[in-house]
Amino acid sequence: MAKILKFFLVVAGVGLMLFVYEYLANELNKPLVGEGFAYGNGRIEATEVAIAPKISGRVSEILVQEGDIVEKGQVLAKLDTQELQARLKLAQAQIKQAQENKKYTQAILEQKQNEFSLAQKTISAPKSFSMPKLSRSWHLSKKRHPTTRHPQQQKRHRQTSHKPMKRSTWRKQKKRR
Repeated sequence: MAKILKFFLVVAGVGLMLFVYEYLANELNKPLVGEGFAYGNGRIEATEVAIAPKISGRVSEILVQEGDIVEKGQVLAKLDTQELQARLKLAQAQIKQAQENKKYTQAILEQKQNEFSLAQKTISAPKSFSMPKLSRSWHLSKKRHPTTRHPQQQKRHRQTSHKPMKRSTWRKQKKRR
């Protein structure tokens, strides 16, 4: 019976040691969380959330790792901006070109306005300045320049103009003019 008692005491001691070991292991590994929170060991799968950037492009840098806790509005990744920088430079060049075109157009407008005002001043100038030109025009119209002839006169002119003239006749007509 002494053997049985020894055996029973050994089994009870080993059981007590296992119980104390499990109890202490659970108490020491227990996290400090408040009530209402679940605690466990392992991996929890959450709902995947798709991000939607305002522009598309290549990702140059990822700022978070899988499993990190993120907040609303936090930057998760950075996009490569070389293409966007090139577009920006192109747009700035187009703006500069449009501004230069505007300056050029304004200069032409100013030139045309000056020409217009000069023409108005010329029209309203005293008649003594413009009389020589008018008298010459009047004399040309009286001579009946071929372009101002009456249709009947043009017809007669065409009928006679195909004949070769003598040199002396040509000189006489030239002197009359």
